[in-house]
This record gives sequence, C-alpha cells and structure tokens, in this order.
Amino acid sequence: MRPGLSGPYLSRKLLNRAKRESSDVIRENNKYIETVFAKTMNVSRCTFNLSHALYMIEHAVLLHCDSAFGYCDGKTIWISDGKMHYKNIVGTLIHEALHGTVHTKGREFTADEEHCAMERLGDWYAKGGG
Repeated sequence: MRPGLSGPYLSRKLLNRAKRESSDVIRENNKYIETVFAKTMNVSRCTFNLSHALYMIEHAVLLHCDSAFGYCDGKTIWISDGKMHYKNIVGTLIHEALHGTVHTKGREFTADEEHCAMERLGDWYAKGGG
C-alpha cells in the first residue's frame, strides 16, 4: 500500500494544475538535475532529455491504483487516481518524468541509481522513505 492515502481524490482538474507546476519546476531546474545526477553517478556530465520529460508529464494519465503513486514505462506516466495531497501529485509527476530521461555517454541508469539521485534532489520517497 502506498503512503499518503489522505487528501482529495485526484481529479483531472487537479492533475492538469500539477502538470503545469511540475513542468515549470523541471524547466527551471534542468541544469541542476543534470548536475545532481552527474555527482550521484560519479561522472563528469549527464544530459537530461527535458523535451521528453515534458512530453510525458503533459500526457500523464489517471490510473485506478492504490499500490503506488505512479508508474512510468519510459513513454507514459500513469498516476494514481486515489487520495493524494497536491505536493505528492507534483512530486510523482517529476519523479516519473526523471526515469529514463537522464543519461551519460549513452548509458542509461538503473532504477536504483536514478532513485539515489532523486533522493538527493529532495524526493524522500524515492528510496522507500517517507
């Protein structure tokens, strides 16, 4: 069972508002995201595919699910339509949009490596905390 089963049920209206905010956050912080991932992975440089991350956020869809905040297969973000506070909606969109969109020299990171970087970015749920 996912944490945070309180707050309002996620509506399309709330999701659309969160899509705008999460898109703004990653646009404003794209270089910081690259820097944190590079430091976490102990490499000189990482590249963040901002356009793909924004595309996935814009096209995120609601999914009836109470076992996780969201899922991503690299093409689509599915986000739970259950009870969730607004900050968790925004955080989930950002979290899922970072999966598979940060690379170094053609190498994709494992989910565990991505979660380490996400935790350093402030996502305390990335490694199962909360």
